[in-house]
Amino acid sequence: MSKSIPLLPNNLHHKDYWTSTGVKSWSIESFDLYWIQQNPRLCKKISRAHTSLGKELDLLFQSSDQQVVEKAQLLKRQLKNGSSTIDNIIWNRSEEIVNSHVCLTYSEFLAKINIKTNIVDNITNSEERKRKHHNDYDVSFDKFIDRSSEEKETGKTAVKESCNDKLVEMALGTRNLKNIKGDEDESSDIESKNQNDNDVPASSNNGLEKVEDGENIDIDLESIVDELQCTPKDVWYVGTVNVTERFRWYQEEVIKKAKSEGLTYKNIYEVLALSSVIVFCWPCPYPVFTNQEWLEITKSNPYTLNELPLLPEISNHLINGTRRHLANKDTFLDGGKPGLSGKIACLFNGLYNSLPAVAPLKISEVEHCYRFLYPITCPFFLGPQKEYKMLLNYSTGDSRKRLGFACVVNDIPILISEIKPLGYTPLQQKKDNLKVQLQARKSINQQLLTKGGPGEAAIFVNMGTLMESYFMDLKYDGLYRSWPFLTTRLVTDRTTIPLMEFAISHLMALEEQVGKIAMNYKYRATNSHICTDELHA
Repeated sequence: MSKSIPLLPNNLHHKDYWTSTGVKSWSIESFDLYWIQQNPRLCKKISRAHTSLGKELDLLFQSSDQQVVEKAQLLKRQLKNGSSTIDNIIWNRSEEIVNSHVCLTYSEFLAKINIKTNIVDNITNSEERKRKHHNDYDVSFDKFIDRSSEEKETGKTAVKESCNDKLVEMALGTRNLKNIKGDEDESSDIESKNQNDNDVPASSNNGLEKVEDGENIDIDLESIVDELQCTPKDVWYVGTVNVTERFRWYQEEVIKKAKSEGLTYKNIYEVLALSSVIVFCWPCPYPVFTNQEWLEITKSNPYTLNELPLLPEISNHLINGTRRHLANKDTFLDGGKPGLSGKIACLFNGLYNSLPAVAPLKISEVEHCYRFLYPITCPFFLGPQKEYKMLLNYSTGDSRKRLGFACVVNDIPILISEIKPLGYTPLQQKKDNLKVQLQARKSINQQLLTKGGPGEAAIFVNMGTLMESYFMDLKYDGLYRSWPFLTTRLVTDRTTIPLMEFAISHLMALEEQVGKIAMNYKYRATNSHICTDELHA
């Protein structure tokens, strides 16, 4: 049966795939199978393949064929929902596919491992993709390779089309995979190139990677080694401890490990160290310091809170409201009472009335932000008199806006956030903590390049109910210091109402510090004489 070739943009990188089958047959799974066979040397790079697919789909949105556009939109939604069972099988067996030296169509692949699928594209409000499949598929891929080699000799075999159960005659391809040069540039194997320059591959916000902690992270070691060969212009001492020198020792050990074993998400502090970021947390993640030395270093935190952000009168009103809640009495706070801020009273009353009795174990990121996070953050960070602009659904450099918020001055974020809803995984937490630290580092570099300072950035991380904030600075050459600020809990149900005073205090104190940094940067004169070589890009 002949198929009509749809109207496609001319600048597609993988046009052979899009024209090899009808629009209705396009799928993430078949694209991944095609991509693996086109790029056998990158057969383990699922995030790289999905990044390429995402770019292709963005181009397909420009097609004049409405069917193409609708299909591309559907695939884009499915891409955000993560890998299907069939897609996981394809990537788990990617090396075997390459080693078989047989070019397979998607239908042939399914037939050879005896998978029978029904694909249901459920375009509802949740936009989730459901996959139904048999659990009794053949797990012996060696037999599949042997059969494929035999069938290649005959040139033809009958296979069962999984989607409609019709027998069709299909000739196996005779193209040898090892002769394919590949249509992806292996030298640009870091997925973050299409996102932030300092971003890490595959943020967990996009749902594309379901990987374990042991996944290797691609790092340009050569440029890092070159940077560390430069002698720092100034060093940081705490007492008798040369922190700069000790941290250099640690960086050198991490480089040795990266060359021999590679780096994974099991220890994000190793990855951050190669970006010259040192994080002051407990327990000490750096074996080059003793616990006593680390204690003295962390005591020098310049962002330590010395005064309570809430006035005692306001704290008393919040405490009394909490007590009335526990006694099952009216909790309404009257903003007109002496000593009580109208803003605080309105925030307390609104949040109290919208809270569930008990928070769900897992919710969507959208619901988490709009139901729990934004109501308690926006009152403090929004306002015409702020020296910065608060942006919701902030984009960190790629074209896709994402949930969270940022405080921006002249398009440079002074505060960066990463958000994960209730039900997040430990791996998602590690990835987002790594990502937000690198974004703060990038913000500091942008400040120094444009105005020569102040070289400070705020970090806010909300993982489920946990709220953490940090401040990063660059006061010493080649040492991005990430200082902990406050750690509290987000109020997500009526059982956590007693924590509201701490949550409000946290955000008030954070906003005050962010406002100072924003003002410092905003009213600086533009410095056009900064030597960019001095910055660690």
